Amino acid sequence: MKTTFLNRFLRIAFTGAILMLCGGSFCQGALSLSGTSYVQDFNGIGSGLPTGWTVNTGATAFSLGASGVTFYQTPGDNATWGSGTGGFKNIASASIGGGVSTTTQNAATDRVLGIRQTTSFGDPGAAFVLEIVNTTGLNNFSLSLDMQMLSVQQASTTWIVQYGLGNTPTSFTTLGTYSDPSTFGSTTVAYDSTSLSGINNQSQEVWFRVVALNTSTGGGTRDTFGIDNFNLTYSSIPEPAAWGAASAVGLLAISGFTTWRERKPKAAISAPGAT
Repeated sequence: MKTTFLNRFLRIAFTGAILMLCGGSFCQGALSLSGTSYVQDFNGIGSGLPTGWTVNTGATAFSLGASGVTFYQTPGDNATWGSGTGGFKNIASASIGGGVSTTTQNAATDRVLGIRQTTSFGDPGAAFVLEIVNTTGLNNFSLSLDMQMLSVQQASTTWIVQYGLGNTPTSFTTLGTYSDPSTFGSTTVAYDSTSLSGINNQSQEVWFRVVALNTSTGGGTRDTFGIDNFNLTYSSIPEPAAWGAASAVGLLAISGFTTWRERKPKAAISAPGAT
């Protein structure tokens, strides 16, 4: 019971110290969860990747891969649905509708973190990765995520949603897969608290990734693919200290009542035969 409270206190203190050192930006490191949900719509990636997120290549079943790879942060010719240039991209969401001009795509405010794989870029091994500091004191996780097919091409890639634990995870738990639907648009995938029970109340790092572990099939040009609306919800584990406080209040009330009764003036008792 004391350990749970101490872990949460240390997590809050550690986060506060890092925020002061980094001027509130958390040094673009791991994400620290707060409240009851974390939602990322990627609409601000023109200013850079959100805290906790990296885009990796060289990922395998046993490795996160390497970050610091090509990312077209600014909308433009290389960051449109039809561009065949390999790289991760700040790209327009499918929500604006298919068949629109590149000018309309570049001007769209609804953005997606996307990729165009090529023979030499990310096929296989491309990954969208989120690192979370820990989940101490949190449980009942659920996740939903939009998988977007933005340019249908000949080659097909299967994307896998996974989580891993630890500073440098070497094993991952698969939540689900997304296969090429061969049609433009967005598909929401969701995973419940049973699927995510393995990340409850973890004092170590928790990682999520959407990864292409296998080489695309079908030959030819690869699709433009993106992720959007990453929505992670959770709840706090009740603090034993709260129950202790309630018990203490109850004990104080009982003690006070007992004291009051003991101090209450007693009626005078007459001696036998007294008048």
